[in-house]
Amino acid sequence: MVTAPVDYIASSIKAGEHSKGVVEIVVITKAIESFQQEEGKFPQTLDELVEKSHLKVMPNPPAMKQFEYNPATGIVKLVPKSQ
Repeated sequence: MVTAPVDYIASSIKAGEHSKGVVEIVVITKAIESFQQEEGKFPQTLDELVEKSHLKVMPNPPAMKQFEYNPATGIVKLVPKSQ
């Protein structure tokens, strides 16, 4: 049985989701940097980025992923979604 086309499509979708996640992390990181420059501190939550107009809306993470944010360091990561 030939599964190459199906495997190719699945890997293309996965690669697209990964790329989307990387782009969203860059957008959020830039907003965190902007917030930190203006406020002199990191936001306590990612929602503060929207509240203070550093982002118009919070980007959605790729399927089965979520953003993990550390307000002490200002670092945001993409992690598997917890159940």
